Amino acid sequence: MKPQLQAGHWYLVHEGEEHLSIRAYMHDGWYPSEPRPLQAICEMSRTQHPDNVELSWDGIEVTDRDRAIIAHYYPLAVDNPLLTRGIRGMAEALCQANGKEWDWEKPDADPQERINYLIIAAGVAKSVGGEHPTIRDWAGVTAASGPPWGIFRPKKWPAEVILGAVQLANAS
Repeated sequence: MKPQLQAGHWYLVHEGEEHLSIRAYMHDGWYPSEPRPLQAICEMSRTQHPDNVELSWDGIEVTDRDRAIIAHYYPLAVDNPLLTRGIRGMAEALCQANGKEWDWEKPDADPQERINYLIIAAGVAKSVGGEHPTIRDWAGVTAASGPPWGIFRPKKWPAEVILGAVQLANAS
């Protein structure tokens, strides 16, 4: 994977403290330009793309360890199992978008990476949900609104260098 910024694409960025946002990268830099992002976590896609990370909602299990980490960084999620599960799912998707191993049990897996992505995903939920987070299950969303269009999804970094893109030394 080759972390790089392409003009006109969207990225999940860390802005400092626990604040994250999705920003556009344009030919003249970030939009909006302030506060200046400290780090690009991964590219985000609003369209169907083969490099999008898609997870099965049914396959997402929240372990006690996951729940404890989420509760520490976003206490409001503790009483909402759908929100906790959504944070856990986003953490796995962000991890996979960066080409990292999610499974704690594999011998070469670094548990700290999983913890870091849980912290990032909790930060995203906190930035979006604030003090009054709400979440509906996916079946309810699709039944009410039809297929989701324009919902940001984590996307894997390109496998090759893209002409004109700004190369990043370390993305996440």
